[in-house]
Amino acid sequence: MTYEERLQHVSVLGAAGKMGSGILLLTAVEMADLSLKPENKGKSFVVNAIDVSDEALSGVMKYLRAQVLKIAEKKAVSLRKVYAGNKNLVENYDIIDQYIFDVLSLVRPTTRMEAAFDSRMIFEAIKEDPEMKIGIFSRISSSNPYNPGSSRTPPPSRSPNWMRRQDLKDGSSVFISTTRLPCRNWWKSLNRNIP
Repeated sequence: MTYEERLQHVSVLGAAGKMGSGILLLTAVEMADLSLKPENKGKSFVVNAIDVSDEALSGVMKYLRAQVLKIAEKKAVSLRKVYAGNKNLVENYDIIDQYIFDVLSLVRPTTRMEAAFDSRMIFEAIKEDPEMKIGIFSRISSSNPYNPGSSRTPPPSRSPNWMRRQDLKDGSSVFISTTRLPCRNWWKSLNRNIP
């Protein structure tokens, strides 16, 4: 599975927490940047923001909007090139608003774990309870045709040092975060270069 294919359908468990919201932000921005490339036109990109509270998910959407605004302002010049074909986007604020819309339109907030059943990549940032995590990933693994994080779908060749492998009873394995939020450089370890 290619990098773009992995990022076409992603889920973030615990998306409304501090670590989860950061992972969600980086993932949504990366997915939006990929979706805006000409070679990815017509491909669908979705990131499920999964958490236990609708209220918290509402808050994370506000957080995302504020952070994507800052990101868009910093890269307004490169966004101008991305949106050059859209004659309706003339001013920087138009381009920035469109980028915010494009990023946020990829995010699907939900309290239902079943949303992860179609994901090709799953990030978890939930309570540090290994038994709970194993139970959640066992349930996802048994219902997910892509089997993300299993031994049949190997992780990136250079697994980040903030993840550890946990073998499940069904023979598959999951990768559980062990430290704080990864930096954007982690994306570079997924075998692609980021400008």
